[in-house]
Amino acid sequence: MGIDHHRIYAIAMGIAMVVVTIAALYLGIRANFDPTIGPARLIYAFEAVIIGGLGSLWGTLAGGIIIGLAQTVGAHIESGMADTRGPHRLSGRGGAAATRPVSARGGLNDDGEG
Repeated sequence: MGIDHHRIYAIAMGIAMVVVTIAALYLGIRANFDPTIGPARLIYAFEAVIIGGLGSLWGTLAGGIIIGLAQTVGAHIESGMADTRGPHRLSGRGGAAATRPVSARGGLNDDGEG
């Protein structure tokens, strides 16, 4: 047909790398990095593919949205399930449970006071 397939593949790879770079920047802003985080991120990707349907790009996107919404709703319902690798980690607090009043936690605060 006269189409240079090498050029088309190069353009597709370039677009994919731009999307991956943008995703990595947003993930870097939201979460912490460490060498052992790979399996934890991989399980979310696997869940998104399974929920959305194997081989369906739009289904995988929908699966990722479903997982994100489920995690957000679950964190609001049960604050102990909140992701402690978020912004509270830098302050030394344990996540959403550390922001509740002492009486709601049923114990001593960080200073040892009741």
